[in-house]
Amino acid sequence: MRRNTILALVACATSAVWAADTLSFAGDRTIERDLVTGLQVPWGMEEDSAGQIWFTERPGRVSRLDPVTGVRRVLLNLPDVYSTGETGLLDLALHPAFPKVPQIFTVYTYQSGGAIRERLVRLDWEAARDTLLPADTLLDGVRGVSTHVGSRLLFLPDTTLLMSSGDFQNQPIAQDPRAVEGKILRMTTAGAPPADNPVPGFLAWTTGHRNVQGLAMGPAGRVFYSEHGPNNDDEFGVVRKGRNYGWPTVHGFCDDVVEDKFCLDSNVVEPLSAYTPTLAVAGIEWYGADAFPSLKGRVLMVSLKAGQLRALRVHADKDSLLSDSILVNNRWGRLRDVLVLANGYIVVAVSNRDGRGTAGAVDDRLILLSPAGSSKVSRRVQATAAGRVLNVRNLGGRLVRAGSDLSGLPASLYLLEFESGTMVPAIQHGGLRKY
Repeated sequence: MRRNTILALVACATSAVWAADTLSFAGDRTIERDLVTGLQVPWGMEEDSAGQIWFTERPGRVSRLDPVTGVRRVLLNLPDVYSTGETGLLDLALHPAFPKVPQIFTVYTYQSGGAIRERLVRLDWEAARDTLLPADTLLDGVRGVSTHVGSRLLFLPDTTLLMSSGDFQNQPIAQDPRAVEGKILRMTTAGAPPADNPVPGFLAWTTGHRNVQGLAMGPAGRVFYSEHGPNNDDEFGVVRKGRNYGWPTVHGFCDDVVEDKFCLDSNVVEPLSAYTPTLAVAGIEWYGADAFPSLKGRVLMVSLKAGQLRALRVHADKDSLLSDSILVNNRWGRLRDVLVLANGYIVVAVSNRDGRGTAGAVDDRLILLSPAGSSKVSRRVQATAAGRVLNVRNLGGRLVRAGSDLSGLPASLYLLEFESGTMVPAIQHGGLRKY
């Protein structure tokens, strides 16, 4: 989309480009702004306990971003990443005890003897030097081609790690419980199969997957997944230990004679929702925060082909879907991942430079959605902004008034300019100033 405003935010002597706009979202007036632009296919994101966002880009970069100042630091460029089609550096997951346990896990593809292979590695973060170092390989040699390589990561409450793997266009492999492809895998942080896996000594947690693109944890350890279908039946559903998800015989629901028999014989779990035409569903995230009250208790899901951000309400006790609504429809193009920050704000990763989208001037990027009127934004940003408010400006950057007083101005979204150069969105409504 065309951005209305480009702002320069100066912090820690580093420049970052920000864009501010408003939209109607989840029933509220919402501020959207670019956290970082000019990326190359951001794939996975996670927030640490200090409020920093760690993210990957498919060519092989691991970065950390301060969402308040916009300062980004590239911590590692993996030299052996092979990125073509859907391959490259994919998801990442911070150890649940990070930074006390300073470990980050990530998945990427590489070439070996002309073939594409995939590996899961552990990276160690050295706080003193603020750098990442490759430390250990947990899983190697996962077969791949230029498509259908997964791969999402998710830590469970017992600190075991789930990893999704694609069928690498070899459909029957998804039904082989001893193969690691076409599965959701579960392992320890050393890469070993936990003793209580469905087949002792093997990593497969669930079988019968085509290409899982999203994993998310809900209340009481309930795990959700999203998965690409072929030309039909993208899926959203619940992950159940040791169960079969039907691929390649079953597409979506068990709704014909052949599928019904296979589902009965193979203990297949049907999805909660299936999408035809396909949306190219991608990252998912549980929303349990208060910043957007109407979203609390929903699963957020983004999609690539449809460019949508959706909210799905799942029954608390049963595997059934109560509602499925579109929050944003093709506003930014292809969306790869979604992240809910600790304060309840939402970050979406735009993926228009993946070879299948139309990239704009500032793509790819991470976009922050925050509720207009949140005092949390005011306190957090002002604490960082270092200094008093000098001016009020409009979204075009034009000076409206010196000082911080918005009284008497027309109801609108304005920008407060701090001494440090930081620009903070502020709403004038009914004589009140809100951030």
